[in-house]
Amino acid sequence: MATLAAAAITQAKSVLAAVMLHHQTPAAKPVIRVAAARPAAHTGKFPAVVQLGAYGSPERVLAAWNGAAHKYGALKAYLPMSARFASPKGTFYRLSVRGFDSLGQATALCSSLRREGGKCFVRNVAGDAPVNIASR
Repeated sequence: MATLAAAAITQAKSVLAAVMLHHQTPAAKPVIRVAAARPAAHTGKFPAVVQLGAYGSPERVLAAWNGAAHKYGALKAYLPMSARFASPKGTFYRLSVRGFDSLGQATALCSSLRREGGKCFVRNVAGDAPVNIASR
């Protein structure tokens, strides 16, 4: 996430520099405000995930991630994962987050989400891969 923010800032500065070249004397020096960076994503390697839900398509997983990350800010510090799961009721795509150093950390996050009205459970990694989040 921090890399994307740094790239966006670099790109904005280059656009600003190109615009400023066309104006010989700017009226006032522009002030560039940068939002506070989010904390670095947790990179723990413990083989557990906090599952947030299961959906009928990869597109629904992405929409659910966007909604959950907006509603529960703590999720943004973790890596969203998805796993395809075939069940007697059909194929589902699980949405989970990963990046824990221990089972206790995963359990604590899930407990925190439940206190805020969310639904989740902790399980072992089972074919989970990072969710492909398109830049917008």
